[in-house]
Amino acid sequence: LTIEAVECDCPDISSPVISGSDYCAGEAISALQAESVEVGFEVNWYASEIAGELPLSSGLSYTPDASGTYWANVEEVVSGCTGPLVSVTINEIPALEILQAPGICSDDLLTYDVSFTVSGGTGVYTVDGGAYTVVEDAGNYTIQGLPVGGVDVVSVTATDDSGLGCSASIDIEPAQCDCEDI
Repeated sequence: LTIEAVECDCPDISSPVISGSDYCAGEAISALQAESVEVGFEVNWYASEIAGELPLSSGLSYTPDASGTYWANVEEVVSGCTGPLVSVTINEIPALEILQAPGICSDDLLTYDVSFTVSGGTGVYTVDGGAYTVVEDAGNYTIQGLPVGGVDVVSVTATDDSGLGCSASIDIEPAQCDCEDI
């Protein structure tokens, strides 16, 4: 009597529904998430779509340590059968930077204007000067009429339009509006 091994085909296994989100430079990366799977199945996370690669992790979430594209599939634990890979890409939003130009003193030396530029992020900025009005002109920003010798620290915060709250802040360096030597 000869017993031949029976080869069973793998069942159709659906791909997981996965998600991830971009993140601001210098901030923690949020975990990639998969929707729940049936009992007896697990989600495997991969760094590439190369067949035979060992998973980075198994479970409904995985926290990567860098931006990039990650893949996941569903595995039936008992049989080792897997469904197709799906991918999610997360990106690091570049850091915002505010660069201040030297202040320009008024003719009467009682006030000064300060200009600055904003770069990085996703490119469309909301700029807040606290109690002072910020005027935008073709990507350059100005706060006018700052008092010379004022005791208030004037802070400027720029936030991009990524929806993630990526921002940068600086304290304005006051202008030196000294009288000219006669």
